[in-house]
Amino acid sequence: MSTYTRKLLTLMFIREGEKILLGYKKRGFGQGRWNGFGGKVEAGETPEQAAIRETKEEAGAASEMRPAWFPVSSLPFAQMWPDDRFWFPLLLRGAKFRGAFHFRGHDEILSQKLEEVKEF
Repeated sequence: MSTYTRKLLTLMFIREGEKILLGYKKRGFGQGRWNGFGGKVEAGETPEQAAIRETKEEAGAASEMRPAWFPVSSLPFAQMWPDDRFWFPLLLRGAKFRGAFHFRGHDEILSQKLEEVKEF
């Protein structure tokens, strides 16, 4: 029987008009992919504080991600997580949504559920 440890994580995307800031992961989990910035919420932090801290750490000059701006009309989906192409359009239009994606490894989506919601 497997047991799972629940962790509170953040993922932040910075948008300026029709551009969005993504980070290219240079090492570790997600290496070689473009993604938002985020990570674990530390004890005593709010999710908002953690998202800001992680973005500063990851987008800084000596960090593990190389930041770059992309037009929202031409995101590098081929170099992003496979599930991003499904939920990212909802994010970009400001929709609230809930989803679950089950992977085999890091590249194959075995099942997915994605639904737009009015509130969380």
